[in-house]
Amino acid sequence: MDYTDLATAFSTMKIALGLVKAAKDLLPESPQKAASETALADAERAVEIAEAQIADQMGYTLCQCDFPPGIALRKHDGAMRCSKCNRDTNEDYGVGMVGTGGY
Repeated sequence: MDYTDLATAFSTMKIALGLVKAAKDLLPESPQKAASETALADAERAVEIAEAQIADQMGYTLCQCDFPPGIALRKHDGAMRCSKCNRDTNEDYGVGMVGTGGY
């Protein structure tokens, strides 16, 4: 599986979670709806963790602003910017970034 396939798989998972979330919102308030909300939140978090782990294995820089960490992407000026908090490696917010960023 190449990186394009992997990105497509994650995109598809996120779309599927979004569709299930929309369907869940149509349910009346009930213990089952509450349970489905918890399960969906857990699934979304698991996808985010997996995405960060794969990005780390691919050499992307991860920002330590949150958990799961944000994936930092290279900007045109060579600095890295976090996809979650928009922290730029050229600025100091007291939050670290880890990884090589050598993708």
